[in-house]
This record gives sequence, C-alpha cells and structure tokens, in this order.
Amino acid sequence: ILTNRGSLYSFPDYLLVWNELIADQAVRYHQYPREQIRVTGIPSFDIYAQPERYPSEAEWRLENKLPPSGPVITYSLSSMHIYEAEDVVIQRLIDARKEGKLPADASILVRFHPSAVDDVAARYQAMEGVVLQFPSKTFSHRQNDETAGTGMMMLAATMRYSAVVVNVFSTLCLEAMCC
Repeated sequence: ILTNRGSLYSFPDYLLVWNELIADQAVRYHQYPREQIRVTGIPSFDIYAQPERYPSEAEWRLENKLPPSGPVITYSLSSMHIYEAEDVVIQRLIDARKEGKLPADASILVRFHPSAVDDVAARYQAMEGVVLQFPSKTFSHRQNDETAGTGMMMLAATMRYSAVVVNVFSTLCLEAMCC
C-alpha cells in the first residue's frame, strides 16, 4: 500500500503493483502516470495457484513428523508484539484433544512466525503433543530444486493439507484462504 510507505522519490519507467487499489494510490497520491503502471498480482501467492507442484500429503506429513492420517490443526504464531499469550491458546487445543472435544487423532502443528523463532522456540518445544514447524523448513528431497520455492513450498503445502488454520493476525490468513 503506497499510502503508508512515504513518498516516491524517483519514478521508474514502470511501476509494478499488486492490485488496482495500489495503482489508484500511485496516481492519486504520487502523480505517477497511469499508463506506466502494471498490475501484477502478488507474486508470493502464485504458488497457491499451482497445486500440482506440491508434494503429496504423505510426503508433507513425513517431512513434518506427523502421523500418516488424522486432521491437522495448524496454529500459526504471530510476532510476539501482537499477541503474547499464544501458548495459552495452544495449551487449550492440547487440552481439548485430551478431553475428547477434538478428534483423538488430531495433530497440532505450531508454525513459527519468521520474526519470533529465536525468542519463543524453547517455550513450544517443551509442550507435549505438538509438532513444530519453522518458517525456513524445506522439503529435504527438494533442497537443490530451485522450482520448489524453498520454505514457500512447505508453507503452501501446510496450508493445503491442514484441516484448520488458526491465526491471530498475519498475511497467513490470506494464504490459508488461497487454499
């Protein structure tokens, strides 16, 4: 969004933007010539339109040390300044599974926010009954495959194969909706 990024100090030959709203902002607030703006969409979301590139669910489960079947509830951690008590929510998910309020074979996958890994990893490693996924995780059999999209492929597969995605506030909400 151009309205919260400050002024455009130079004018490239073409401005590539995600959507028409940003194109309109470039014209309205920065006097950028409309004929030099191209709407491209959000490149990081392109992978969601290509499910044929995803590994199988069995591969994804194996890579994440998840059981071969059963629903997966993915809890995506936010950056710590947004919601500091996420461990309480995760513990309630664990308790709900123990109390029979969730399927007994449900797995709880906790995906770390890229900015919060070092700060909170120890807190979640000690929780019994959760599987942790770090944002840099890739598929080991695709480490040298440039088309795999490194960690983005893992994220896309996680969104696709999760039965439920729980998130406080993040662009991950958009990614979950893509799937």
